[in-house]
Amino acid sequence: MKIQFNKKTVSLIAVITLLLAVIIGIFVPKKQIIAFYDLSEFEVSGLKRALEAQGQDVFNPKKFKYIEYDNSLALEKQLSRKPSILFARGGSEFNRTITAAGTKTNLVLTGDLSGLTSSMKGLVLAKDKNIAAVPVLSSNMEIAVNMNLYRRSRMTTISTWSDIEKFAEISKNREKAGIMFDCKNADNFLDMTGALIESFDGRDAYHQAVKIINDTVAEGSAFNSGKIVQNLMTLEGSPLNTTVQTLKRWDKKGLLLSGTFNAAQTDVNSFMKNDNVSLTFITLSTHRQIPRDTIERYTSIYLPSDIAPSLRAFTAPAVYAAAFKKNKKTVTLFNALISKEGQEKLCAQTGFAPVLAQCKTVDRQADDARYWVAATNPPLQGLSRDITLTAEQKEDLSKSIQAAVRFN
Repeated sequence: MKIQFNKKTVSLIAVITLLLAVIIGIFVPKKQIIAFYDLSEFEVSGLKRALEAQGQDVFNPKKFKYIEYDNSLALEKQLSRKPSILFARGGSEFNRTITAAGTKTNLVLTGDLSGLTSSMKGLVLAKDKNIAAVPVLSSNMEIAVNMNLYRRSRMTTISTWSDIEKFAEISKNREKAGIMFDCKNADNFLDMTGALIESFDGRDAYHQAVKIINDTVAEGSAFNSGKIVQNLMTLEGSPLNTTVQTLKRWDKKGLLLSGTFNAAQTDVNSFMKNDNVSLTFITLSTHRQIPRDTIERYTSIYLPSDIAPSLRAFTAPAVYAAAFKKNKKTVTLFNALISKEGQEKLCAQTGFAPVLAQCKTVDRQADDARYWVAATNPPLQGLSRDITLTAEQKEDLSKSIQAAVRFN
């Protein structure tokens, strides 16, 4: 039997449907979409815990919906549906993508950025007076020094590269220990290389290295990592030369542990556990992932330099937050992230350094990292993120730099 509706019935159904839609919109709030990009599993987990702690003060944390973007794909290709807030590591691709997106969203934050250290204020991304993204955490590249070996060395300070080399020689001769660092992860090795370039030859040398790499790739010929390394060693100030020669000297003197150039971070951790590592280069993020009974035997120092602090720029990768929605809940949460209480929760859950000048930190390592970066210029985001290479190309470049140290 065919059912027919008169006009009044149809109108009534339409009104009821509209009322239900309005009621659902009012009483069943949409979830806030929180996205993550170019962050490790460890970093994402810490941010989720911090967000849920923030949510207790701002809104029900059960209303979060988490999305983890594919790190192997360009960010701009994954922003067709924009999240409420995106957390990501800074760098050339992120800066370019988010600044362009910021001009479209025209999001003007109401939060007070005056509490950020001057170095972190220099990292704020803005376009046409519209704030596109703000750093909320940082992870400084540091040197972790074995305190057991240091005490037995009878040295009184380690504050220069000469001190570091002397300590490494004493540790090798007396303890059979040496320098070791992660060479398997291309991003980690390239970031360490960039930090060494800045330390030895200054931030201009770092930026020159970035330019040489990107310009060589932009020439359009087939990718040749060997040619890039050659250019870095010979062209326009030779920004890589001092770093390669220093690592080469350490290797020839036996200061680098055997197997260093095949070591992953897990291997470094194992050698650290057995007091075989005199010192290593790690970020604060990596520091937090080393077992406590191992890392507590190491102290952190910044990479020394003959260059005045006022002219330096440490490699301290930032975790950025970018807001894409203008609704009250998103803006309230975003502003909470850069508040004193919010920063303390972020630091407590991630172990990273805060971006505010005045707030509590989880421990001395985070406080030191904040102070070191604050005493210098806006930090570098790491060579791996400032160059425009694919993951495979970065792998090739990392291997070619290591080959220049070992064989040339």
